[in-house]
Amino acid sequence: MGRKIESLVDSLGLCVLNDGSATFLHGPSYGSAIDLSLCSSDVAHHLSWRVDTDTRGSDHLPIFIVHPLVAGRPKRTVYLTNWRQFRCRNSSVVSHVQTAEDFVTMVQSHVQSSSKTVVIPAKFSAADSEFEHLRAQRRRAERRYRRSGDFLDWQASIALRARIQKHLKKLSALKWRQSCSQLTASTSLTRVWKIVNSIKSIPTQVSPFRSISLSMGTSETATADAFLTGILAPSQASSTPLYQQSVRTSLVRIGSASKCGIPSIDADFTRVELLQAIKAASSKKTAPGPDRISYQHIQNLGPSGTDALLSLYNQSWATGSIPSVWKSSLVVPILKAGKQPGSISSYRPITLSSCLLKVMERMVLKRLQWFLEFHNVFPEQFAGFRRARCTMDCVMDLVFSVENGMALGHVTVAAFLDVKRAFDTASHVHILDALLSIGILGRMFYWIRDYRSNRTVFMRTGDGASPHHSVLQGVPQGGVLSPTLFCILLASIARSLPPTVHFTAYADDFCLWCTSNRISSLRNRLQQSIDLIASFFQERSMDVSFEKTVYLPFSFKRLKDVKFSVHDHPIARVTSHKFLGITINRTLTWSNQTTTIKKKCSVYLNVRKCLGGYRWGSTRTLAVIHRSLIRGTLAYSMPVLHNLSDRQKTILDSVLASSQRIVLGLPTTVRASLVLAEAREPPATALVVVDFLPPKHFYHSNGSSTGQSHCTRIHRPSSVAVHTSQAQYPGCLHTFMRCTVLILDTVDLDTANSSATCLHVPSA
Repeated sequence: MGRKIESLVDSLGLCVLNDGSATFLHGPSYGSAIDLSLCSSDVAHHLSWRVDTDTRGSDHLPIFIVHPLVAGRPKRTVYLTNWRQFRCRNSSVVSHVQTAEDFVTMVQSHVQSSSKTVVIPAKFSAADSEFEHLRAQRRRAERRYRRSGDFLDWQASIALRARIQKHLKKLSALKWRQSCSQLTASTSLTRVWKIVNSIKSIPTQVSPFRSISLSMGTSETATADAFLTGILAPSQASSTPLYQQSVRTSLVRIGSASKCGIPSIDADFTRVELLQAIKAASSKKTAPGPDRISYQHIQNLGPSGTDALLSLYNQSWATGSIPSVWKSSLVVPILKAGKQPGSISSYRPITLSSCLLKVMERMVLKRLQWFLEFHNVFPEQFAGFRRARCTMDCVMDLVFSVENGMALGHVTVAAFLDVKRAFDTASHVHILDALLSIGILGRMFYWIRDYRSNRTVFMRTGDGASPHHSVLQGVPQGGVLSPTLFCILLASIARSLPPTVHFTAYADDFCLWCTSNRISSLRNRLQQSIDLIASFFQERSMDVSFEKTVYLPFSFKRLKDVKFSVHDHPIARVTSHKFLGITINRTLTWSNQTTTIKKKCSVYLNVRKCLGGYRWGSTRTLAVIHRSLIRGTLAYSMPVLHNLSDRQKTILDSVLASSQRIVLGLPTTVRASLVLAEAREPPATALVVVDFLPPKHFYHSNGSSTGQSHCTRIHRPSSVAVHTSQAQYPGCLHTFMRCTVLILDTVDLDTANSSATCLHVPSA
């Protein structure tokens, strides 16, 4: 066998790195070099080879091969910045800054000169004295066995190996419990959530495209170039005659746009606005863009540096021109949940843009939002990225309308539209045309026009940076202005629909529905609305996906004649659909949503079990996670989960009880009702009042000693009142009252005594 191995090594032109030292120990005095280290001849003279003296509990000795160009132990470099020195340097030379490029160069040089680097191990941990003592005992036992050959010495070394393994397991559990117990009331919630997210999320790949490049036989830059080409590919709608004709019409209006705007939003930015924008941005954990200037650098510019930055912002605002260095963005690929890492399509792009630009975007956005809300630009059905609006507004619109139709004996059919890459394919020209149509002129219009033009993206790989790609469509991913600009583009969609068809929208999630007692009329009106919406999106360079668009009839009948299509492509009919996190079925029995909540909370419970048990862990940390994850998950769904069966209520209460058992350290045999009473936790059905409605809209009072119950009045918030207008839904007010007017015979939160509380919703 040895001759065959020697012949194979010679035929392949390989070199043996072994120096003859024994790599395998057999018995007290016999060792052999059966572990061969082979390499090609061109790198053999660069490598050093040695055998460790410690067996580390194995018969084979560890082999170390060192290359001068390859780092041994993984290490990371940490930059420590002296912020006082950084501010002093900014104040000394800030008067010489004239352009944005000079400002970026100044900040980068001052950061480098005010920082020092510290190299630390990637996974640093303190040494354990007991572990080191056991290792020393094992080494002495192994050497004693080699000298004497006594069976008892060999048995002692084997016993020490087992003791070391047992100690390592015990040490690992102890260290984790100590770390969790250190999460006290003084621990920041940021650190708590960082630990929770690291437990429930998959590890992030450092070089995700390296394995793909090796399998495809290409470089990482070529793979990154193909990835960027795919995400920037134009939509099919951009080649249709409808889109091209609308672009020509919009360009005529854009060319004649006035440079005289509204003085209140076109004025120069003030120092107060800039400081507010910096304060709001500094609270975000955002990675810096290609210029490597973070929010922390901007926050520590000092008075002189802040004034210089404000001057650059006002110069850009007055000229309507954004520095090109701010328009370049870095793309980082992130693996999608449940996808295989061996395909480019399994990754979604995360764009990192300049923090200097995003601070200015915040100032522009604040003025733009004031204009939009003051002039009521958005229809009431729009809930996305608006103050005092949330996703539940859209779900409640749909659910209350369906319940109202059921009460009147009518049939409701809802169509859930899916738009392909809506934010990435929105037309630039139509965004500017939409701004003109709502009255945005002057500085804001021309600044946003330049904000949308000449943008580029690139990627950094192990082989270097990829080529820069121009962004010709869509709103910038990660941009502060992007969601609002997208909503402005779709603001006129309400005028395209007939009044008998209702709709609701949250960003690119659209739902159309129609209620009628005549099936043929319902089918025609809803199909007409689907065609209008599809043409509306196509005119703005967006495609409606007929593969993912579905319709859901809310009826016990089969309704075989009810069929719909998108651009002559039939769309699927479903019996349940997940809309903005709520699974809605055709009978509104909420069985699917209850099961989804239970599965989701079970994952969170497993995470919490890693952070604490019955006898260890931080109670405060466990309580915070309970309120945020478990109770928050239930509270999100409860505003629409009414008319639940007793079994569904029991399931939801058991989820709350299971979580509180971990917090209180109670055994699993304690009944759910007793656990909730001990924790003063309201039942799941009461979360619609406790969590959904703000505290200022209701007050709580116990029953009197005479047995009479007091009436607790709840004043509806404005975000709920729009859904209960009798003019829009005649029976919806009754539905809302049936949802929230409850007689609760349960445990009081403050006194843990049984009481009856009447919750009353006054009429609008």
